Amino acid sequence: MDTQDARLRSLYEITTRTELGIAEQFRSALLVGNTTLMTRMAMINRIEGDKFTVLYCVVPPNTLKEGDEFKLAETYCDITVKTDDVVAISAMATSQYSAHVCYQKFKLESYLGVPIKVSGKLFGTLTFLSPEAHRPEFSENDKDFVRLMGKWVSNTLEQKIADENLRAEKEKLRVLLESLPVGVFLAEAPSGRPSMVNKKAIELLGRGIDPEAGKESYTEIYNFKNEKGEPYPMEELPLSITLATGKTSTKSDIVIEGPLGKKIAIRAASVPIVNPDGTMNSAVVVFEDISKEREIEKMKSEFVSV
Repeated sequence: MDTQDARLRSLYEITTRTELGIAEQFRSALLVGNTTLMTRMAMINRIEGDKFTVLYCVVPPNTLKEGDEFKLAETYCDITVKTDDVVAISAMATSQYSAHVCYQKFKLESYLGVPIKVSGKLFGTLTFLSPEAHRPEFSENDKDFVRLMGKWVSNTLEQKIADENLRAEKEKLRVLLESLPVGVFLAEAPSGRPSMVNKKAIELLGRGIDPEAGKESYTEIYNFKNEKGEPYPMEELPLSITLATGKTSTKSDIVIEGPLGKKIAIRAASVPIVNPDGTMNSAVVVFEDISKEREIEKMKSEFVSV
């Protein structure tokens, strides 16, 4: 196995180690890069305007640390940003960048870096450096390897950011649901299995509706009846209609009997949540307790009858 194959194999093994967190994966990859490229410093950096921040690094003691900040113009990465491609400098002293601020300040002789882009926009750089000149000079294989590693870092960061955004959106949704004065639960499509409920829903129906109750369907826990006390056809429930047709459905003649015998009359509406491709992702069911409303209507009816 030649050097390039060994590098790629090492990088592949790191990317498939799912037990490692992103930080551990990045640091392991930087270590592989340092070892195989024969450099002494490896970093993944964030660039925001003129601010340069070291996010992850594998460096000698007492040199740099994660979180250190510099001006972009004081780093070789401004060359990479302007070039928008891999930059390989084996001996800074004899290169066209010998007057660069970074060389004058830190005396780093060799540099190999590539831009990192997330969703098509510049995020930062992946860099390998040494205070000594690199002998032999960086090869095309070296540049190809760093370019490949940069793409992997870009993809991993893009997924990380997407996951964080999704978690943030879910948290916003959770806060919104908890603040509503009506019961709300999300059901998976096409199974109808509850995936999220709010506090009001549990208050009205008990913890049986909570996905953590371990039930595949709320129909395993509750009996559904109409206002005459007759079994309510499952296929006529709002959620069943929405899952079957993809349309909004509203009903106000449902009586739910819980496992402890508690009965509650509800008005319920079910709305589909559709993916960009038109397929149904899930459904939202909103319901409110209308038991008192039904009692008042019954009293009025009896009064008029009398």
